[in-house]
Amino acid sequence: MLSTPYAFEPAAPLAEAGDALNFINDNDYSSPRSKISFLGVEFDDVDMGEVLRHCDVLTRSHDFHYITTPNVDHIVTMHSEQSHARTFRQAEKGATIRLCDSRILALLARISGIRLAAVPGSDLTCELLRKVIRAGHRVAIVGGDEALLQCLRERRPGVTFLQHTPPMGVLQNKAAQQAICRFVEAADADFVFIAIGAPQSEVVARAIARSGKARGLGLCVGASLAFFTGQLRRAPRPLQVMHLEWLFRLMSEPRRLWHRYVVKGPRIFRIWWDYQTAGRHGAPAF
Repeated sequence: MLSTPYAFEPAAPLAEAGDALNFINDNDYSSPRSKISFLGVEFDDVDMGEVLRHCDVLTRSHDFHYITTPNVDHIVTMHSEQSHARTFRQAEKGATIRLCDSRILALLARISGIRLAAVPGSDLTCELLRKVIRAGHRVAIVGGDEALLQCLRERRPGVTFLQHTPPMGVLQNKAAQQAICRFVEAADADFVFIAIGAPQSEVVARAIARSGKARGLGLCVGASLAFFTGQLRRAPRPLQVMHLEWLFRLMSEPRRLWHRYVVKGPRIFRIWWDYQTAGRHGAPAF
């Protein structure tokens, strides 16, 4: 098994064409081999450079692959009794690559004696747009608004961006899920950023892969594109290093995020403690 949201801090300069990562001949990179099991999820043991290499190769596959970035919210949902928890777990299991998106998870893993590196989906999105996505690439976006699309086109003028904005409630709307699948199939994109939140992004990515009619690399990225364009503000680096990005986000959007961070998020400690006392970190729970 394997497993993508600051006042905007100016992004680092985009790489020139000659600076783009050249992974064309790195055919050894398709999917990571080394896994780390933690809290019921098998994460891929890779750093950012390795992930970028995998991404570059996977975009040239005739099949559709997708990357997920499990975080605290994902883990809590997958361990819950919610009706969609099982579907969410299946979608996470279907991912080609699973990355730890949370420094809190990485910290809990370290306390448990497990080395789990955090590779945040927001960082991955920015690195892809700066270093891997090149002129001539086709990029499909599921979610976001017209302002997001326009900003991306202005910042990467040589890249073809396509967008589909689904209605709210995609998780329970089969017709909306099918419409997304048809959009991705028709887009014939190298990269597909699915930015409609969890677990619907992961569920839709799995549906696209299972249809067998699309190609490219899907990334379940949450609000990462809005961070890249500056529509949303990400926590300053010092707060990220201190594992306080969640607090910054809570203070930035209290109405929308209070339940996620104040009510739901703390359940991760009970889940972690259950695994810790049972001594079963190495065995996925699902």
